[in-house]
Amino acid sequence: MNETQRIGIIGGMGPMAGVLLQKLIIDATPAETDQDHLQVVCFTNPKIPDRTRSLTADGGKTYIAAIRDTAQALIKMGVTILVIPCNTAHARFEEIQNGLAVPIFNMVQASVDYIAKKYGPRRRVGILVTDGLLEAKTYQTALCEYNLNPIIPSPYHQQRLMRSIYNIKKGEQKSVLKEIQNAISELAGNGAETVLLGCTELSLYFEQLQKEQIPIEDPLRVAAQQLVESLTLSEESPSLMQVGGSTARLN
Repeated sequence: MNETQRIGIIGGMGPMAGVLLQKLIIDATPAETDQDHLQVVCFTNPKIPDRTRSLTADGGKTYIAAIRDTAQALIKMGVTILVIPCNTAHARFEEIQNGLAVPIFNMVQASVDYIAKKYGPRRRVGILVTDGLLEAKTYQTALCEYNLNPIIPSPYHQQRLMRSIYNIKKGEQKSVLKEIQNAISELAGNGAETVLLGCTELSLYFEQLQKEQIPIEDPLRVAAQQLVESLTLSEESPSLMQVGGSTARLN
């Protein structure tokens, strides 16, 4: 692996997301020794405001500023690519990326691109996301651009899902898995052929959800795999790096 490449994880949204992403990066790396692994810096910043509440209160301005400050701290540590393990934060992806010296991996675009290539066009994709991301229509727009059909939960299941997401953050696990399964069942009943776990709190339950009758896809796992592949690609073409479905030129 190219030791000059360094991943910067903007963590803390929720508390386990950055930690899980780093583990998934390790798992995805074809390493035989310690020295074969990638350089990763994870900054867990619990002071980043709640993304859904910020989107409602000020259009996301407060969380954008906090994420950009965290990104700048990571850039000073020499990272060459950033990743935000929070789907909701991607509702303001362009504003966060604007003016930063290094590219941010676009987890939403990468996940939709992955689904489109894996399943083909017109796939009906159920999405489980926060209220903030649902209202921003970030995944709905991206899916439609790839000729995929988004399916969202009913208000009843969305409310229960959102409550479960906050319960995960509080460490209250009781009935959370069942609520996620109920939301998936509703999406499947409404025609979903694949379900996307569009919140990194839900990524914690990915393994337990593999028994569901329809495929479950996790953006956090897509990000880990593609980051590893991107850095391998950058060894062959040092000025280029795949960044969430597009190619970025590194200075």
